Amino acid sequence: MERTLRVVLVGVCVKIVDGSGDTEVREIYGLFKNSKAFRLENLTLIGSKMTGILFRRAKAT
Repeated sequence: MERTLRVVLVGVCVKIVDGSGDTEVREIYGLFKNSKAFRLENLTLIGSKMTGILFRRAKAT
């Protein structure tokens, strides 16, 4: 399911996964307990449907 995880800016990361339904996206949210999703987009990369999720750190670790 996982494609990539990249830290874009301090406290912000991008998660790209295969086209996912609500259940899979909720599972991904559960992995990022110290973060809040602030953007969710359906994408097409190299002809494959993907879901992009941007997270922002919600509290210091």
